[in-house]
Amino acid sequence: MSPNMELDDVRLHPNIDQILSNTQWVDDATGLIPHCLALLKGCHHLTERLVAATMSAMPRFTETEQRMKLYEIGRVAPTISARVDDVVESMYPPLDPRLLESRCLSLLLSVSRLAIVIIYTCCIRGKWIDDELKGLEQQLKILHEVGQTLIINGDADKQTIVVGSNNNSDSINNNTGGIVNRFVDGGSSNNRTNSD
Repeated sequence: MSPNMELDDVRLHPNIDQILSNTQWVDDATGLIPHCLALLKGCHHLTERLVAATMSAMPRFTETEQRMKLYEIGRVAPTISARVDDVVESMYPPLDPRLLESRCLSLLLSVSRLAIVIIYTCCIRGKWIDDELKGLEQQLKILHEVGQTLIINGDADKQTIVVGSNNNSDSINNNTGGIVNRFVDGGSSNNRTNSD
């Protein structure tokens, strides 16, 4: 099997197009679902761009190196689909804003991990990776703020059992941006290529 065929299997979720186009999400009255869909869409877009950049980089490596790099990517990629399933499951009513935020954060961390592996395994560098990750972090922050408004107004507690402690925007940034940006911007630039 060629490397490109194996990379074709690296995707956010096999049914992501159906998930994003599902009309049942239109009836959401909480305001949370559009932000979840935006996050899913952004993760999907970033994953596709990372795979395309990896495919472009592969011819520079020997066949043995390609197999090793695909092995490393293949160890990370399968976890992403499971995180998408978790997010979609928590999008069905009754909605729990904290659970939804937690699962969206887990998805973002999984996609970030894939980005980090691809950046260093395939020597890929591009400002677009950092920009897209920052956009996803911002989307998660908005989701958090909408969820907090619902909780404060009491709308979320009427139909859900809320678990866990209060989150804040700083914790979101600490869990995503601080880690990801350190890897994206702070690593060695030796033997990297721009793929933007």
